[in-house]
Amino acid sequence: MVRVDLGFAIVERDRETGFLLFTYRDASNHASPGSLELVPATIDGTPGVRVIVQLSQMPSYLERMMVNQLDRKLHAEYG
Repeated sequence: MVRVDLGFAIVERDRETGFLLFTYRDASNHASPGSLELVPATIDGTPGVRVIVQLSQMPSYLERMMVNQLDRKLHAEYG
């Protein structure tokens, strides 16, 4: 989603730990660093994954927006 749907450049990734660094670009093309981490977790007794998005130089609502976009995409594609 980060690369294909949003078009952000992936700077670094570690598939083994579920972590990636990317360059977030806003509507005015301002670039800032971002990260996305997938953390194994048990949710209501069911194994799952927590998603942590960090955009340290941007408002926090953008982090929530990215997590919500990923949630909608996964529900649409996988149910």
